[in-house]
Amino acid sequence: MKNKAGSPLGEMLIKDNVITREELDIGLREQQRKDSQYLGQTLVELGLTDEEKILPVLAKQLSIPYVKIEDKNIDPSVIEKVPAKVAYHYKFMPLEKKDGILTIAVTDPLAVQALDDIRLLLNCGIKPVLGGKKDILEGLKKYYGVGAETVEKMINETGQDKRLNLAPATVTEDIENLAEDASIIRFVNQILLQAFHDRATDIHIEPFEDELRVRYRIDGVLYETSIPPTIKHFQSAIISRIKIMANLDIAERRLPQDGRIKVKVGEEELDLRVSILPTPHGESVNIRLLNSGYMLLGLKNLGLSDKDLIILESMIKKPHGIIMVTGP
Repeated sequence: MKNKAGSPLGEMLIKDNVITREELDIGLREQQRKDSQYLGQTLVELGLTDEEKILPVLAKQLSIPYVKIEDKNIDPSVIEKVPAKVAYHYKFMPLEKKDGILTIAVTDPLAVQALDDIRLLLNCGIKPVLGGKKDILEGLKKYYGVGAETVEKMINETGQDKRLNLAPATVTEDIENLAEDASIIRFVNQILLQAFHDRATDIHIEPFEDELRVRYRIDGVLYETSIPPTIKHFQSAIISRIKIMANLDIAERRLPQDGRIKVKVGEEELDLRVSILPTPHGESVNIRLLNSGYMLLGLKNLGLSDKDLIILESMIKKPHGIIMVTGP
């Protein structure tokens, strides 16, 4: 979505009815004020348009294809050819490999140095196409799994979970900053951070005979999260890390335990309630995320019909009685 300073892209956006002349002038002034070379990024940051509208126009200007990764069905063999740490580091999504040429979606197809680095690391020809930043990150999570680059690095460094860092947590940790640690700490923080961004109310970490499953509860529905299958090797380390954060006994594996964790995401502070239960295949973890900042809804936002809303509003004005709220 990057475009060098100037107005050729702006004129094309006006021609395609993506923005108005007034909005372009606002964007150019802000671009000049911030000394930014990317007009498209400035327009998106100002809320004047969005990536999906700008990218097709930018692709037309650069004469390269624009690809929506969410519409693609990528062959797993292509994903296997590109290490997760390389794809995450350079923020690109491998799409297909044909005749020795790997097609990748990038946000800046003019970043020659980065493309040369990728070409050398993968030892093959590279064909860049334009993709959205959010689309690429979602694609990486879908095909590689949350925290894939961290797991890959841990396997390369340790082979198993023998020398993992299980340092005690502080009272309130900033999981955005700690997400930079290349260890099991980082992986657990990435799971928590992804749950926060997805507005999840619960995280379920469930061990099975041959896999470890992570599910998020979002708007009352459980969704399985894509994680690398090799994370099964680090199951005990993940549980131990969560126990340490919640001040629980890491040596106790046969009895249920409950605890509490406080973490920060930027300026937001989350209160996490942890429940650990023993199962035949290891310990299962449920983490409830409590954050009043995005969980408090008005009556009109609860999805009630107009008729039910009128009944409820009349009932809560009565001086006595009880209203029972139950599950479905």
